[in-house]
Amino acid sequence: MKEGAWINVTTGDYRWLDEHARWLQRPGNAASLGLDDDVIEELGRAPWDFNGPGRRTILLTAMNQGLIRARGHGASITFEFTVPWEEAVRGALRFMDENLGPAMQCRFNNLLTGQSVEFSFGRVRDRLEQRDLSFLQPPWPKVKVFDLQNLLERS
Repeated sequence: MKEGAWINVTTGDYRWLDEHARWLQRPGNAASLGLDDDVIEELGRAPWDFNGPGRRTILLTAMNQGLIRARGHGASITFEFTVPWEEAVRGALRFMDENLGPAMQCRFNNLLTGQSVEFSFGRVRDRLEQRDLSFLQPPWPKVKVFDLQNLLERS
């Protein structure tokens, strides 16, 4: 597997790349994934500063337009996004089918809510097209992120 990709959550189209933020700012790349002209202009105005606020702006702008950031780490891959996690899993399915082996560990991180879902691709592939993906969530009681924040603020 190559190191990184952007995936369009709606179409399933994806592009391999060298660096997520820089790639989006190169002519034609963001458009090839279906981003609108006004978003492309916004991406072009953001300064690219490795690990700085400009780069974070670029990444979040793209994710807020329905792109999923995929980063490979050997035998695991991390998907980052701002859409609901079920939508991200479904949107990345074609990418996973075409590029991942059955032993690959997949981690889906929603950057807005902090919620993560992790699974071994081969163990659950046959169930990923189901309407209800709640089987991917951990078995312990679900605590909503905003509820957890309220609990922390009270203590």
